[in-house]
Amino acid sequence: MGIEFGMFDLGMLSSIATLRQIELVTMDDPVKMEQGFTAFDACSGKKFDDECVTAYETYKCGQEKAPDLVTKIVQRNLDNGSVYSPPAPCVPPRRTCWLTDSIPCQSDVLENSP
Repeated sequence: MGIEFGMFDLGMLSSIATLRQIELVTMDDPVKMEQGFTAFDACSGKKFDDECVTAYETYKCGQEKAPDLVTKIVQRNLDNGSVYSPPAPCVPPRRTCWLTDSIPCQSDVLENSP
């Protein structure tokens, strides 16, 4: 969800996009906006070796610190029609090379040379 909403990029929370989302869903309530910024400060520094774990822990922290705010951000952005690539590279199709799908992989090219 964070990638689709533009709030999660390069393995971590995108500060500008996330702060903008907080502003958009709380602009009519300064107290909730301040609570959102406080939750952002508490949750934005999460960083683990695995991007998925980082995303999960960041989202979990947001749910613990400001559950109503996170729910509003999700509801506001859900099904926004954008399509993004996954956060980690896809595994290539079986028996094809990583750089191109048109060349079959060979374990040792020199082995087959004349």
